[in-house]
Amino acid sequence: MSQHSSPPNKRQRVDDADDLGGTSEPVTTRSPSLWFDDGNVVIQAEATRFRVYRSILSLHSDILADCFGLPQPEGEPTVDGCPLVHLSDTANEIQDVYGNYSVYDHTKPLPFPAVRAMIRLGRKYNFTAFQEEALRRLQKEFPQELNQWNEKDKYVFTFLEDSPSLLFELVNFAYENSIQSILPTAMTWLCLRYPLATIISGSKISDEKTISLLPGALEMCLIGRYGLCDVIPGYVDQLVAAYADFIDHCHDIRECAESFRMFLSEVFGAHAGVKGRVGSFQWQDVVEDDVVNSLCTSCGPKLTDKYEELRINAWENVPGYFGFQTWSALKDL
Repeated sequence: MSQHSSPPNKRQRVDDADDLGGTSEPVTTRSPSLWFDDGNVVIQAEATRFRVYRSILSLHSDILADCFGLPQPEGEPTVDGCPLVHLSDTANEIQDVYGNYSVYDHTKPLPFPAVRAMIRLGRKYNFTAFQEEALRRLQKEFPQELNQWNEKDKYVFTFLEDSPSLLFELVNFAYENSIQSILPTAMTWLCLRYPLATIISGSKISDEKTISLLPGALEMCLIGRYGLCDVIPGYVDQLVAAYADFIDHCHDIRECAESFRMFLSEVFGAHAGVKGRVGSFQWQDVVEDDVVNSLCTSCGPKLTDKYEELRINAWENVPGYFGFQTWSALKDL
């Protein structure tokens, strides 16, 4: 009786059509923008497949390069002759990073999900260039330098696409991923842009969905907001003390005293609301030019210099309001 040897195992071929009927496997779809006929590896995230180039992925990621370098066991499935690699990431993340060509246009704002994916996948797979570009955008949007903060329009984003929930999503992401370099500025911006009730309850983006701060992020934000609210009252106390020091050199005590009273009224009155108190603290945002100009040539410049000194000191204290030490001590872990 003759014996027949079994044929060697062949790598199983998997086609998209094989997922239809008679199987419990989910139906897969091909990415319309990331399916290249001459690609040599197929990546599957959730139920979406991407046919891309192994050499390009390996060039940007040593982790994926090592993964592709491992010998494939016999019988592993292929798609159109290409090895099939399953990733635990979402299809949207893969699409946002690899299929969003705006990533390479440094002047064009990106949607936050793309920036978030660039950092998350950048950390996971050592995509250094993606991670650095995402952090660059965030740090430009939420600067640590006072002069850069002064130049920003606090209601207009430059490097990110705005959305009703952007600041809430961004603060949550930075908090969860220890991106400390932007947290004090981002939380200050959130306190400026939203009233207390919205900060606590979250941003309602539809009847069914609200984006709220994580418990730890909310606690940090509320503590920081309390500190920010004390900035303007602190200005008033110190400005009164400073004015008493240089009044001996005043050219017109009666006129300057009245102008100084109006000045204090504008500083404190204009910022009686919490949102005003946590703003940019800029001189021109607080006091009208005619009030400053009505001070004498001795008192006016001195008061202006003192106010700027107070602003610089207040900005240096901003990280401390949110539980950090100094700007230079902020680290992205």
